[in-house]
Amino acid sequence: MAAPHEGNHTVDYADSIASAADLLRAAARAAKVPAPTPWAIDRTGPADQGDVLYAENGNIVADRSADQPGEDVDLPYLALANPDFGLAVAAMLDDELNAYQAAVAGVAATFPHDETRRRDWLAARENVHTLNLARLIHEAAARNGLAAAVAP
Repeated sequence: MAAPHEGNHTVDYADSIASAADLLRAAARAAKVPAPTPWAIDRTGPADQGDVLYAENGNIVADRSADQPGEDVDLPYLALANPDFGLAVAAMLDDELNAYQAAVAGVAATFPHDETRRRDWLAARENVHTLNLARLIHEAAARNGLAAAVAP
């Protein structure tokens, strides 16, 4: 995180992305299912059991019982957002962080005596979508007690 511009958003951007990737990676690795097999929905059980989302090792991740059709469980989404998905998003955040850190080094060499140009160039380089994704990960981690388990 060697952003040379302490006191502005450059450090915040890099730190936010790095810690979001760490949080997501930790959550994915802590999931009860081993990678790489994705989670799968089983709709072949008896009608009174409803749909069940299984992990590779046979553990039930979530279920939607037939006698509670109004339950707030979205099994197809949960199946999509399996640990492999989390690891892939964390890798994407790592790639953005590496590109950003290379840009920090490059702009420092290009504008060695112009702090304003460096700051403006880096601010324009920041990806608002990546930053929003990092913020969403941080908020979800904080709501679910994961933030304390991973040191930023």
